[in-house]
Amino acid sequence: MMHNKISKKFSWFINSKGKNNTTEDKPVDFILKFDKLEIGILSFTDNTWFFSYSEDFKSQKEILPLVNFPTVNKEYMSDELWPFFVSRIPSKAQLQLPKDTENKAITTLLKIYGRKTIANPYQLVPVQ
Repeated sequence: MMHNKISKKFSWFINSKGKNNTTEDKPVDFILKFDKLEIGILSFTDNTWFFSYSEDFKSQKEILPLVNFPTVNKEYMSDELWPFFVSRIPSKAQLQLPKDTENKAITTLLKIYGRKTIANPYQLVPVQ
């Protein structure tokens, strides 16, 4: 039910087959951070998303794992970007986005809008 609401809200960058509208074919990596602690790595390669926790996160005991990624020693993979990360990209209703935004890959949108959100204490930093 929640997945359908999220898909509907962000349907402007999901194609007719239900896949992320990403046109980038090169691998892209992001570091997910909380303050100075590296939580994990989000990667996109070969049309697949990957998320895994960093060794620093695995060795600490103060911050719990993310709800969507409860097992710290597992590498998660999906054909679609998880709602935790999708929610970082504003919907058309929230901002007056440039007209060419609809044609941008979701990885590009994450680079532009994904760093910080008001409702989320985590930072998503693109790896250069």
